Amino acid sequence: SPDGSALPIYESIVAACSIGASDDIAWLQFWLASGSFSFATEFMDEITAYLPEAGEHWYEFEFFLVAWFMLPFTDGSSLIYDLVTEPYITPIAKTLKAKMEGWVQVLLTMVNTAYLWMMWFVFLRLPEQQRRFVTV
Repeated sequence: SPDGSALPIYESIVAACSIGASDDIAWLQFWLASGSFSFATEFMDEITAYLPEAGEHWYEFEFFLVAWFMLPFTDGSSLIYDLVTEPYITPIAKTLKAKMEGWVQVLLTMVNTAYLWMMWFVFLRLPEQQRRFVTV
């Protein structure tokens, strides 16, 4: 929701513009926990089909969980990071990154090359007057 994102976005911008790294880490942990939770809520319709009582108070649960993630005195996103992300997800992500690092570079090179060729093709199809305007 927009009102639930305004403060985290503002604080993330402030953290990114500051010199210290601790606030950057804290807001990165928040966005990681919040994004994972948002992804999990995509399946709420299927869950409430089997457990209707789970959907009755879902929005209250979501509100308090996001507040727990966000508020500095609860530090919920850091706890989730320390208990879930670091021990379980980080090793998998490191392995995937090591395996895919070369392929990602190849893919990005191919996309950039295709984009440049497309732009060149469009440029060549422009009338002479418009080509002069574009190059100036």
